Amino acid sequence: MPSARTIERAKNGRRTPPVLTAAQAVRDSAARESAILESALDCIITIDHRGLVQEFNPAAERTFGYARSDVIGMEMAEMLVPPNLREAHRQGLERYMSTGEGPVLGRRIEIEAMRRDGSIFPVELAISRVDIPGTPVFTAYLRDISERVESDRQLRTAEERYRSLVESLPAVVYLAEFGAEGAWQYVSPQIEALLEFTPEAWLADPANWLRQIHPDDRELVVAREDAFRSSTRGQSLGFEYRMLKRSGEVVWIRDEAVVVPVETGQPRQMRGVIVDITERKNLEDKLSRHAFYDTLTGLPNRTLFMERLEHAIARRARGAGDLIAVLFLDIDDFKVINDTLGHAAGDLLLASVARRLASDARAVDTPARFGGDEFTILLEGLHGPHEALAVAERIAQHLAEPIQVGDRDLTTSVSVGIGMVSDETVSAEDLVRQADIAMYRAKQDGKARAKLYDDQMSVDAWRRLELDRELRRAIERSELRVHYQPVVDLGTGAIVEVEALVRWQHPERGLLMPVEFVPFAESNGLITQIDAFVVREACRQVRAWGRRYASGRRIGVAVNLSPREFHAPGLVDMVTSTLRDTGLEPSRLKLEITESVMMLDGRLAPSIVRSLAELGVQVAIDDFGIGYSGLDYVKRFAVNALKIDRSFVAGLGRRKEDTAIVSATVAFAKALDLEVMAEGIENFDQLELLRELGCTSGQGFLFSPGVPPAELEAMLRKRRPSLFPKAPAGKRLRDTDQRARPGSSMKNASRSGIRT
Repeated sequence: MPSARTIERAKNGRRTPPVLTAAQAVRDSAARESAILESALDCIITIDHRGLVQEFNPAAERTFGYARSDVIGMEMAEMLVPPNLREAHRQGLERYMSTGEGPVLGRRIEIEAMRRDGSIFPVELAISRVDIPGTPVFTAYLRDISERVESDRQLRTAEERYRSLVESLPAVVYLAEFGAEGAWQYVSPQIEALLEFTPEAWLADPANWLRQIHPDDRELVVAREDAFRSSTRGQSLGFEYRMLKRSGEVVWIRDEAVVVPVETGQPRQMRGVIVDITERKNLEDKLSRHAFYDTLTGLPNRTLFMERLEHAIARRARGAGDLIAVLFLDIDDFKVINDTLGHAAGDLLLASVARRLASDARAVDTPARFGGDEFTILLEGLHGPHEALAVAERIAQHLAEPIQVGDRDLTTSVSVGIGMVSDETVSAEDLVRQADIAMYRAKQDGKARAKLYDDQMSVDAWRRLELDRELRRAIERSELRVHYQPVVDLGTGAIVEVEALVRWQHPERGLLMPVEFVPFAESNGLITQIDAFVVREACRQVRAWGRRYASGRRIGVAVNLSPREFHAPGLVDMVTSTLRDTGLEPSRLKLEITESVMMLDGRLAPSIVRSLAELGVQVAIDDFGIGYSGLDYVKRFAVNALKIDRSFVAGLGRRKEDTAIVSATVAFAKALDLEVMAEGIENFDQLELLRELGCTSGQGFLFSPGVPPAELEAMLRKRRPSLFPKAPAGKRLRDTDQRARPGSSMKNASRSGIRT
């Protein structure tokens, strides 16, 4: 038995529970309530029967932006309820007080609340009534659900957009189970336009899909679906087959489906789209019938030509054929005909050329339309290059005969390149490429001729590629230079204008003249960048001379525009920005255009000239007299000056025809009050005759070639500069009353530079 001391120690060691007083219990309850209010994540607001705030926990402070001290004793409706809901809130409180019931008590609702800054936001609200001695109080539990509401809104928006997208696609969208009854779970409304079933009718009958597949395709489609059934997640199926509309009409469809993931034990599903490809199939059928023949000319097309060429090369490789040649023909100046007479006339010309090629071809030959205005002819059974050349010459002669196009007789010519199989390793592509290169050489050598390919032509072709690369680099690296040739008053010898001439300061080959790169730039389109550079640089330079030298204040500058630049959409904008940036007066800029360029488009060209005239820029016709014979267009184009071509100046005093043309041109210009100038003046006899005929200004080696800016500047430094050289023995310029009007003229390298 335990001893009395042990028992006493046990008694002394036990703690006796304290006896709580009523005050302590109240304090503990208040503490617990305070802890709950402090730690609650939701807003807890208590109001009395008058709607005055009795409690406002920290979550409410954070949510509404009020401190507890700001709202205790204040009416909740005035502070936390949006104005449009306050009256309803007050009426509800009165109803709760009178009946003890209300639509919010005991359940959660979503409603709007208002923060201190006046912003409205959604909350989830629950209200409970606490009956205490005296009047009851109400506790509101609020949770800010802005994020959830926004997420729901975004989800609804996304769903609406997705549905709108699905229903606006030119395709049927579907969700189906593999082989299950009622397999189609969803089909978009486009099913009605495709197969004449409403979505409801289609989904109501599980047999619709199989029944509407074309009988000839049904077995194939079912087999493909069976194979697709065992495919992995994400694998796609796409194939084409025929279906029947409800009316029995056949439509071709493209069915694209993908396996979608499902829960374990659920039927495998696929999601897909069905596109109506009937039009494409019909077009393919039509194209397949014409796959190997050109629709315009009826000749074999490129595809059939290359196929026959490959077969011919293969036969020769087996020792079963003689020599093979390809003729590559291009109609000379076809673009000019197409642009001036229209595409319909161009098509008639192509068809006529094709008929002549077909009539000239032997039974073993294959004439073809290769593309555009290019034709090819496969020649087989040849014994040497001379036979290919003979065929090419015979064809060229036939095509040179006038061709009836509408009510016109057109005379055209072709440039022909010839490529011949040199060994068994040559490919069809190589042979055509060789013929194409030879045709390009024929174009370079003056057109209307035939050229037989040789290896040097490939070297030249590579050089052209290299030139293209170097010229592009030259533009990027500012290797282009502008030289200036003075235009003088033929009465005084004073400089009245300068003509801008482009040069290329090649890093390895030195200073290149325009003839070495401008024709190539015109063919590959770089001439427009070169033109723009020359215009800008020349305007800047002449403006600078005008500020520095008294004799430079009157001179203008001229640029000869290339056909590409004149017809480029941005010409007027380019000139406008150049004049604005350089500060040159518009009247001191003259743009020179050849007759043929102006006549390429009789409707567009006048408007371009008018736009330039509205800027104050002068326009001159260069090489006047060697192009179109009609003079009426000079009035229609409202030009400012005519420039007599050097070929007529060279014949002055030696050929009466040239003298007559120059005399008539001067008289014509004066009658229309146009400035007239001559180019290519090289001796005193030409100068004297031009003065006698009344020509007011001119340029040529007699005065000065094109020179760098520094040399031209040295001429301008003279107080009264005259470029008349000392007359040779026995020669003296007779006095005249001719005085040149101040003008302006400028030419880029595309033509003027080639001359000098």
